[in-house]
Amino acid sequence: MERYYSSLQGRFTSVDPLGASAKVSDPQTMNRYVFVLNNPLRYTDPDGLDAQNPWADLTDEEQRLITSKIKTVRKGQTVGERFNDLVRVYNGGKLDEQATTNRLLTVRNFIDATGAHNDSDLWNQITQIRGIDSNYLEISAKSEKGLVSAAKKQGFEEVLIEDKVMKAIGKGHHGNDSLRQISDNIFQPSMHFANDKGGNIYEVHWDPTSTSVRGNMGVDTGNPIRDWAIRQGLRASAGDAHGKQPLTPARVREDLKKRGLVPRTEQ
Repeated sequence: MERYYSSLQGRFTSVDPLGASAKVSDPQTMNRYVFVLNNPLRYTDPDGLDAQNPWADLTDEEQRLITSKIKTVRKGQTVGERFNDLVRVYNGGKLDEQATTNRLLTVRNFIDATGAHNDSDLWNQITQIRGIDSNYLEISAKSEKGLVSAAKKQGFEEVLIEDKVMKAIGKGHHGNDSLRQISDNIFQPSMHFANDKGGNIYEVHWDPTSTSVRGNMGVDTGNPIRDWAIRQGLRASAGDAHGKQPLTPARVREDLKKRGLVPRTEQ
């Protein structure tokens, strides 16, 4: 994730990638355009991230919001330690910094996309973050009905029948409740809650293209039946791209910014 430097201003022209500078406990970090706390003689920071301690890369507010969603698994373990266990990735015994960064950014995207900063009903329906990967989380909810209702209020649609049909014809694998974020067009990334395991466990991921689009998708030939067929074809094409087109958490974050879903300090 590049940061460009302006020699004329003596400052970077973009903020720290993960916003870790917004720490109330350290006023020097409040200026998110500086480099290594304005002390390059003492510190280095090649990519703006701290893969060794992902918990520290969350802002104070993000830590507060997520604390109740992370369950410790051993006696004496802190939430931060458990969070780091979920986020850090090791390959061959060595920390994979890029994979760790992707998981961390996925969590931040999840916090923002679910409206956690506004204490949304959707965020409050989520009881636990059980697993984390790049653009993927496994979460548990208070109830299926409650999650579906809260998600619909926040711009998602339930597409149970569509997903069952897609599964039946070998084009999909979601057989239970499925909630897709409504987008402006099929080329926009879309957040997806999939209840593949049943009960109150959901797999959450971002698809590179959207099958849930508001409006008529720009299709209006004057023939309702033909329009419906064309729209279904567009949705099928978008669905076929799922799992085939690369989608990074960084791209998802850019989309969240365009939607106005990230904190103002980062926009």
